Amino acid sequence: MRQSEVSRRYSFALFELAKEEDKLFIFRDELAAILQVMEEYPDLKKLLLHPRTKRGDKKLLLERIFSGNLSKELLNFLKLLTDRRRESYLEAIYQDYLDLLNKEENILEIEVFSAISLPDDLRNKLVEKLTALTGSRISIKEKVDPEIIGGLILKIGDRIIDGSIRKDLEALKNKIVQIPVS
Repeated sequence: MRQSEVSRRYSFALFELAKEEDKLFIFRDELAAILQVMEEYPDLKKLLLHPRTKRGDKKLLLERIFSGNLSKELLNFLKLLTDRRRESYLEAIYQDYLDLLNKEENILEIEVFSAISLPDDLRNKLVEKLTALTGSRISIKEKVDPEIIGGLILKIGDRIIDGSIRKDLEALKNKIVQIPVS
């Protein structure tokens, strides 16, 4: 079974449980916290993902680290992943869970690339405009890329809208190169 199929199944099951328990955002935040801990402590991540670490040891470690910090349901979910040797799918499960949550809440995630960090007033205008255009609530993930020079690049799902000065300069350069020299 491919990773995307596995992660979708588990994320869907977790999402349905979260809806039943009215913990959609709690599970989202807890999953993010787990992944953050694993990134901050690479040795822990290696231990939890290593195929030779015994399942019982992994579950005991999860219990010691996360009990008291996670909901009972999510801790049990982590143990289930460990029992089924699916712990390596956790990050993909989180991404799929976010997709389900955004769809449920009518939230559209948009990546905005700009040469500098957007001022609050421009960010707010962009959110207002995109909300009016899409009819969705907008969540902006801002990324600074000085090579853009100016303007914005928007990534909405698999669509890219390039309104950068870099693009305009490249187009101008291509036009100049095509002018015949007499």
